[in-house]
Amino acid sequence: MIARAVAVLNNGGVIVAPTETRYGLLARVDSPRAVERVYTLKNRDPEYATAVFVHGDKELRQLAELNDTAEALVRAFLPGPLTLVLSATVTWSAPLVVDGKIGLRWSAS
Repeated sequence: MIARAVAVLNNGGVIVAPTETRYGLLARVDSPRAVERVYTLKNRDPEYATAVFVHGDKELRQLAELNDTAEALVRAFLPGPLTLVLSATVTWSAPLVVDGKIGLRWSAS
């Protein structure tokens, strides 16, 4: 089943998968059509940012700047069911980065 989900994602598709808090519609961030599809399925305005799941600390730091408060939150709560909204270091467009901010989530599951 996991191999099938990976294949769908790698081919620009959208999957439903559990997180610590609920099921979510997931797509690869490097597939604009898939991200757009998530927003269409959710009937959500793309001006509202979405959380980007990261694989670990290194990826989190590649995508955003962490101030002292963010560092403390990362140490205390991640990985886990918390999305941090941080200053983005990437120049992705909405809905991944909105007003220079990116929401990052490092799931424990």
